[in-house]
Amino acid sequence: MKIGERITPPFWIEATENAEDIVLNTDNPFDTKEWTQVIQAQILERKLRGVLKRLLTGRRKKLAAHVILLSKMIHAYTARKGTCKVLDFGGGCGDNYAELLRYHHKKAVNQLKYFIIDTPVNCRVGAEKYKKNRNIRFIANDGVWENTKRNVMRLEKEQIDIVFICATLEYIIPYTDLLDILMKLHADYFLLIRNPLCDREKTFYCRQLISPDFSRWKGRYLGDRKVAVVSKRELLSYFEKNAYRLVKEENKVDCSKTYGIGLGKEYKDVYYETLVMQNKESGKMLPVCEFSH
Repeated sequence: MKIGERITPPFWIEATENAEDIVLNTDNPFDTKEWTQVIQAQILERKLRGVLKRLLTGRRKKLAAHVILLSKMIHAYTARKGTCKVLDFGGGCGDNYAELLRYHHKKAVNQLKYFIIDTPVNCRVGAEKYKKNRNIRFIANDGVWENTKRNVMRLEKEQIDIVFICATLEYIIPYTDLLDILMKLHADYFLLIRNPLCDREKTFYCRQLISPDFSRWKGRYLGDRKVAVVSKRELLSYFEKNAYRLVKEENKVDCSKTYGIGLGKEYKDVYYETLVMQNKESGKMLPVCEFSH
């Protein structure tokens, strides 16, 4: 399979319980010039859609569903303590932050300090997009574990309130190595959204064919990645051992007919579910009711 070749689903294939069984054909496609073109096109497309929505209806585009709970948590923090600090690990070029900017009033936005750790390509595009905004900071990460640890620990003095992991955990193998590092921040909450989960005893792995659904690369092959479909039981057990408890689970979405279709009967039951993990030992914890409505 060649870069730029047209491909069709399934994009998740070769399910296995051993990550080492998966042999990738390309380097990380998210670090390429082609991916830079994709995210630049995405930024422009979303901006144009927002303008068109306002012109045609006089209304803003609705807040993206996956950001609604984060928005509520930020409001609860700023109302109670006057500020909120969020680490969006894998936050791309600021897509989630862009959603928050549209729906928080100016005072709340200025009370929010937002940190993103992602690939050099995404951080470069994001830093350029938000170069006049002092409330957001991009930290480029090359994926080397020692560098990841160093980048996370640069935020230790910031006293992060919420660690937000959205559509990212599947690309971190083993994901527990990343969580081991993030635990050192002693955040009040971990908010996990749109990370593929399963009800198996153990996490399993597959190969993902990367093909954007926008830009001139739509439907074309840009490379492949190794993906983890995380065992929910395994994940909750990890957090419990690290003094975090599950306080909210919602929005379960069946992905068996999308991601699971190419994985075979034994592995097809993949789903998304929003999970909120609360630090048992934190003295600043918010009651769940403050952001559950």
